[in-house]
Amino acid sequence: MEQKQWYQMDSSELSERLGFVPEQGLAASEASERLTRFGRNELSEGKRISPLALLLNQFKDFMVLVLVGATLISACSASIWTHLRLSPSLSLMGCLVLYRSSGRSARCAP
Repeated sequence: MEQKQWYQMDSSELSERLGFVPEQGLAASEASERLTRFGRNELSEGKRISPLALLLNQFKDFMVLVLVGATLISACSASIWTHLRLSPSLSLMGCLVLYRSSGRSARCAP
């Protein structure tokens, strides 16, 4: 018989399997024993990404690469000076917006 995952169990089945009564919680001795056996219920800090790496990662985005490619094509044709100035500006602005939002996300992460 296939064993159920914890999220597939109802609360009574889960509390029976984990060995506690929901209304009373764990006894102090049981909580202490579980703390010793399993450790604290904490997330690890995780690796921080440097701001430079975060900025360079923005150039992996598909649309940024398309804009960079369009800039190179415009540079080769050299007949459309507006595109030659506009494409790098759009690429840079897009990367800066993504960098700023990624930086905010990285600061919020535990």
